[in-house]
Amino acid sequence: MGMTDEQDFTRVIGRALPYDGPHSRASVMAAAEGVSYLVRYLNNATQPVTAEHTLAWANTIDAVLSRVKAAVYGLDQLFEQLSAAAAAQAETPGLYDASAASAAERHSEGARLARELAEQLSELRQRVVVWDGFRPVAGLAHELDQVHSVSARLGNDPDDE
Repeated sequence: MGMTDEQDFTRVIGRALPYDGPHSRASVMAAAEGVSYLVRYLNNATQPVTAEHTLAWANTIDAVLSRVKAAVYGLDQLFEQLSAAAAAQAETPGLYDASAASAAERHSEGARLARELAEQLSELRQRVVVWDGFRPVAGLAHELDQVHSVSARLGNDPDDE
């Protein structure tokens, strides 16, 4: 039995960026760049002229939406971890603000900016998803759940083409 294109692509990503590591600054930045590239790819592959082929079936819309929704849910954890890292950076002695006017301001402003970044990431996380126990109740992820509940119901009858 052969692999689907999706399985093959997932395997390629898994080989390039193994889930269990090794992890490094470079691999983390490469993964973030990959997210941007993949969204750019999807934007190009689903524009009107190509959508006639790539989104010709309703279940493809649902499959794309479902996978994007899973990625958005993952942003909750990512933003939480980035916020914690920014808060930890505020305590790092060598941290500085590259845009500070004077050398004295560089370090004091660096700590303040890191704390501000941590707070902003926490607030951003609340716009991704708000949980009530294990149930999402607000945010983009919750809204995607509602949209997905509609897309999951759609299908195309190949005999009607």
